[in-house]
Amino acid sequence: MTRLREELRVAALPKEVNRWENDKNKQDRFNAWLRNLSKDIYLDQAVKVVDDIINQQNLVKSGKTQQPEEKAKKAF
Repeated sequence: MTRLREELRVAALPKEVNRWENDKNKQDRFNAWLRNLSKDIYLDQAVKVVDDIINQQNLVKSGKTQQPEEKAKKAF
C-alpha cells in the first residue's frame, strides 16, 4: 500500500467543526472522515495538480517562462 511521506493538514471549516454536536455518532464519523482525508494519496495528488495549474497561470500572467535548469517536480 502506498503511503504519504507526510500527512496533509486537513481541517473542517469553522462552522462545520461542531455541526453535529448533538449527535455524537455523526460527529465521530465526521472526525474520522477528516483523519482519513489527511492520509488520502489521491487528495494529495489533486492538491499538487491544482497547485501546478495555479503556478503555471501565475507564470503566464507575469510574462515569465520556466527556466530550462528548473526540473519538473516528481510526484513521489
